[in-house]
Amino acid sequence: MKKAIVNALLMLCAMSGWAQNAKDSICVFDGTLTNVPDGTEIWIRVPNTEERIGVCTGIPVTTVKDGKFHFERALEQGKSPYFRIGMLYSHSLRVELSPGMKTTITGDGMNPSLWTAVNDHPDQKEANIYKKFKREKLADYMAIESKMQMAYSGIYEDSTEVGKKSAIEVVRYYRSQLDPLKEEYFNIMYEFMKDRPFCYSYEYETTMLVDYAYQKKDEEKLEKCRKLYAKFPDDNSSFAISIKKELQPQYKSLEAGDQVKDFTLTDHDGKPHSILETLGKGKYLLLELAYKNCVGDKVSRPKEVLKELFSKYSDKLDIVTLTSGARDIFDSKDFPREEWLELGLNDMSSYDAINGTYFAWGERFVFIAPNGKILGKCDLDKLKEGMKKYFPFIVE
Repeated sequence: MKKAIVNALLMLCAMSGWAQNAKDSICVFDGTLTNVPDGTEIWIRVPNTEERIGVCTGIPVTTVKDGKFHFERALEQGKSPYFRIGMLYSHSLRVELSPGMKTTITGDGMNPSLWTAVNDHPDQKEANIYKKFKREKLADYMAIESKMQMAYSGIYEDSTEVGKKSAIEVVRYYRSQLDPLKEEYFNIMYEFMKDRPFCYSYEYETTMLVDYAYQKKDEEKLEKCRKLYAKFPDDNSSFAISIKKELQPQYKSLEAGDQVKDFTLTDHDGKPHSILETLGKGKYLLLELAYKNCVGDKVSRPKEVLKELFSKYSDKLDIVTLTSGARDIFDSKDFPREEWLELGLNDMSSYDAINGTYFAWGERFVFIAPNGKILGKCDLDKLKEGMKKYFPFIVE
């Protein structure tokens, strides 16, 4: 009897501790927005730290009423200290925080990435310093980038500025407007960042600077980026994996003339497939890197071009799409299966390494001959050009 009473008391203490921990983990979000219609759903995207997936999908947690919203969400101890706040298929606002922290969000308009989150987390304070600096010193760049982000989300109005264009044409238009401003962006941001501490904003902006330096093949700028990269504490973060192949020769991705390196990933049904298995059919291969469950790819990915290519020439080529994300979302209405092979779902450990082997920053397609020789690579905008150049069976 005495033992039973002691066990019951211990259980009550444990339950009390669990309840207190659960209460302490609740994060509170209060938002005040202008030019956002009442009834607009606010979504939260929760990171999955074990597989680094899930930040592009999410759930609606509340709606805007009288320009305000409020919701609460638990953040477990030991999990990545951030959420992403936004709307369905829109860019999002990353909020750095700790369990039990209150965050105030303010913003104007339908682009959540331009909203501001205020709380006591040091990384969030640092993020707001970045945001304020960019608004003041790079106003023209930020204005165009915002329009491009909105176009990526499918939220834009036709105007004399862009005319009657498709969503992808609008994205390309604003991207072309950004290009002349990138040199100034690089120089200003490098000087701002070189003495700042490492945080998510530092990591993200370093990636943007590396992208520009790599595309320009500017060794002086790449060396500056190496100095920034030296502050990265984790060589295996998603951003680090993306950029170290541009900065460190030993991680350089495969190029035209190289032979493919074999890999094996699973399909929708968990069945493994190797790249050499696909090439063994004697066909050409188009290897695609896709972020199907992310906002930008819904607009900019040339899905119809790929479908037409496969429909016309499936006797001469195969397409393999490498994508990542929770497997169960890809059979939904918004993320249907492709007609060709999709690999990499939930295989993040090997997916990252394969991504680094085949794709440099900005590259999304690899053209491969039946003998496994890489013919060339390109980004989203150059797919049609690459098809004509590297696939001899395609004629005008």
